[in-house]
Amino acid sequence: MNFFKRTFLWLIMGLWITACSQEELIESTDDSALKSECELIVKYAGKTYFTGVAFQNDSTIYLNKEYATLYENEISKNKKLAILFHEDDLGRDVVEYYESPEVLEKENNISYMENQKCVELKEEELLESTRGSNTVHYVPFAGTALGRAQLWDDKDYSDRSVVLQCSETHYQSIPSLKAFADFNDKTSSIKVWNYMNLYQEYSPYNNSIFGIIGAALRTCLISYEDINFQGSVLYCISNATGNPNPHEDRRLKSIGWNDKISSVVFTIIRGDGIGKYYFPH
Repeated sequence: MNFFKRTFLWLIMGLWITACSQEELIESTDDSALKSECELIVKYAGKTYFTGVAFQNDSTIYLNKEYATLYENEISKNKKLAILFHEDDLGRDVVEYYESPEVLEKENNISYMENQKCVELKEEELLESTRGSNTVHYVPFAGTALGRAQLWDDKDYSDRSVVLQCSETHYQSIPSLKAFADFNDKTSSIKVWNYMNLYQEYSPYNNSIFGIIGAALRTCLISYEDINFQGSVLYCISNATGNPNPHEDRRLKSIGWNDKISSVVFTIIRGDGIGKYYFPH
């Protein structure tokens, strides 16, 4: 074989090897090769997106390329968004983005019981209970609790946690989770319970002579990205009264809210519009 033939063959083989290496690299970085661990329906700016969600090390990867780009360039950078995270009537996770808490509450017909008084939880009042390796941080609650919210340090409701409760006359808040059990930017999963009776009347709104029956009420954990109830807001609303199962968010990482919560409010809301087209979980 002469010099020119050998050179030509070496060139062809080199191109083939290079092409194979590039193809392997493309496959290894292609999100379609990742396994979807959950499915997410996203409602944002009048559009609905369907995406699989994968997790790689500390990263959340949205497998719908259009939504991944939108989340990276716009949603994740907007620090004023209000977010409603729930299940639809088919049991699918739904995350809805609104431009402000006021818009979210108006579109879902949410209002508050004005005669409830806020109780700020303080570090010096903190108690602990331990089950296995999991420590629960809480403050004693006076009266009959109509709901409970629990925030866990790890996904799937594990590791240490913080508990808030509410009644028809009082609700609890924590303006800085850093100053309460050092829980700032720690929350990875959440549950919210509703203990109200379906047909019982509860404290009326101001200037009202009638009580509000439990069927029209929910408990609601409102979580803020910053201390003192500032920044983006996440609403976790309980199941309808009469449903013993809690609202569950087992992996806040799927919506980019892992280790982000810095202050919280747990209260009772009137939610006549919630569940009109879907049922939050």
